[in-house]
Amino acid sequence: MTTYTIQQLSQNIDSLWVGVSTILVFFMQAGFAILESGSVRSKNSQNMLFKNLIDICITTLLWWFVGYGMAYGSGKFIGTDLFNTQDFTSNNYRDWLFQWAFAGTTMTIVSGCMAERTAIHGYMVLAVIMNTLIYPWIVHWTWGGGWLAEGGFTDFAGSGIVHLTGGVSGIVGAIMLGKRLDRFDENIDQHKFRPHNTPQVVLGTFILWVGWYGFNGGSVLAIGGENEQSVFVVMMNTTISAVASGMSASFINSFLNFKTDNMYDLILLCNGILAGLVSITAGCDGVTDYGAFIIGTIGGLLYKVSGDLLEKWEIDDPINAFLSG
Repeated sequence: MTTYTIQQLSQNIDSLWVGVSTILVFFMQAGFAILESGSVRSKNSQNMLFKNLIDICITTLLWWFVGYGMAYGSGKFIGTDLFNTQDFTSNNYRDWLFQWAFAGTTMTIVSGCMAERTAIHGYMVLAVIMNTLIYPWIVHWTWGGGWLAEGGFTDFAGSGIVHLTGGVSGIVGAIMLGKRLDRFDENIDQHKFRPHNTPQVVLGTFILWVGWYGFNGGSVLAIGGENEQSVFVVMMNTTISAVASGMSASFINSFLNFKTDNMYDLILLCNGILAGLVSITAGCDGVTDYGAFIIGTIGGLLYKVSGDLLEKWEIDDPINAFLSG
């Protein structure tokens, strides 16, 4: 009969938690797929679903072949080893899977920004570029111990490394592509650009919310012993920020649209909640519950203001992925 020390059991529990968190983060792909396909016009829903599937396929192959090594191999500016599992230890396999799920999330944000006007073959090329020339470099400079990390940069679970990277890449793509035909045309009923399936949007929001507990809670990378409290503090802060953001975005929208058809906007509430989740991700381990509430409240207000500015400037982000992804 095999016996284990307390330290070994604690390490096993930590690895189990990272494994469960990996599953939760990967399940966010389902949330993105449901939300994005419901947010576009019905004629484009299958296109969105295909892109969500193909980008995780491309991400997986590239993350295995070069991405993980570029991100976490040795080197100041880019990794030069750990390619396709060479020289892996047991922890490398665990970390490969956890960080693979994060890489998939980054690329999926881009698909939302560029929805309804991106050819599939062009999107596949972009997925290759994102997973070789953009994301692994940023990860290596930060989480991989590169020059930014040496300078004191911190981002606990990826507000900047994952969400800002995906959002900026997506909005640049959206600007380059231009707006959809008839979008922002005053002579065309703009309601036809509203999500065609709001139950899908709400379900996708809830799935992403659940996945975020793995995203943020899993980033503690341990749950045994004193780490148990840290995990649940992170998850509590994540919850408070999400709710505060959704409520603040809805409140300001209701105030500005009092007694109009847009006073209670379901889609805005969903995106406001997601904006709060993004807002707290970088610092969810280092703030109090009151801090999480303030961060979420500000995040919701910024989401509403920024969304209005994008519309004013006629920048077409069909799913508001730049603001809430």
